Amino acid sequence: MNRTWTVLRTALGWAFSPEGDPARGLQLVGYSDWLWRELGMVREQRRWCELALTCVDGATPPSVEARIRLGLGWDFYGGDTGRLPHNLRAIELLRQAARLSCWGRRWCRLGYRPPAIYSDVTEAKLYNGEALSVLRPSGRTKVLANALMVASAIRRYVGDSQAALAFARQALALSKALGDVRRHDFYEAHLSISAFAAGELAAAIDRARRAVEASRLHGNLTAEFMAQRCLAAFLILDDQVKQGHAAALQALELSRQLWVNLPGSIDLIALVLAMHGETDTVTRLTGFADGYADRHQLRRGHIITPIRSRLVGRLHAAMSPHECQAAMTAGATWSEQEAVAVAQAA
Repeated sequence: MNRTWTVLRTALGWAFSPEGDPARGLQLVGYSDWLWRELGMVREQRRWCELALTCVDGATPPSVEARIRLGLGWDFYGGDTGRLPHNLRAIELLRQAARLSCWGRRWCRLGYRPPAIYSDVTEAKLYNGEALSVLRPSGRTKVLANALMVASAIRRYVGDSQAALAFARQALALSKALGDVRRHDFYEAHLSISAFAAGELAAAIDRARRAVEASRLHGNLTAEFMAQRCLAAFLILDDQVKQGHAAALQALELSRQLWVNLPGSIDLIALVLAMHGETDTVTRLTGFADGYADRHQLRRGHIITPIRSRLVGRLHAAMSPHECQAAMTAGATWSEQEAVAVAQAA
């Protein structure tokens, strides 16, 4: 895989150079969409997509621009609302390209975006339902597995935990049947979230552990991050604080490496510290996490909500509103490096 990445990077560097071929570069960026994620190179992928978008002009086919927009719109944990415009523009472009004919399955990728990437759950359910109706007649495919997993996420958002579990199990079984081990790693982590939402904490912990082990075996960093974050949250909520803290530190490191969901990773460690009575440090970390999330238009994910609730409850019980606000304001001025150093030293 490292050789593949090196070749791709070299080709893109040439394509966007003064002597290169930008049109070829646009194609390479669009078609390498999933490869970057499987390599855990999501930050670099975004840089190439942003560069490619500056080269789009009136001669660029709508389908090519759409692929690039999909790369910029992808957000596997559903928290980056700033990506929404890219997804909506891709919908327009792909409908222009083929009106759901030969491009139908590519267009249906919009149907497996996480619910939070849309403006509301109703909108997500609309796209997802349309995607499923087109994909099911095509047989068992990787795209259908993704759409099933998002159907699960949508049911979690509306509180239908049993339907969420059912869709997640379908997606997991399909990915296994297709031999798609990397998506299977993701789906194990997703299934752990559905089990947690259904009140099955022990099963959620077991699933998350499986996902961590499998993703490490396959070198799947993005799946490992999701699994570690899930495992940390579930262990902490189950009062297995020492093990949860270790998993949270792993999630924080991967969060920085992959450039995803830093506030959620900070929240996990902040709650552990709060359990040990380190109120002032916790409040400052919480202030940093809130400020970072606001600046980058990020939402906390589904599993971070109960973590956040416990964290805020402990802060309110330990200090006055004025003291809490003052410490959070101070923390909001921290740089990412300062906040991470404090969290890692805890």
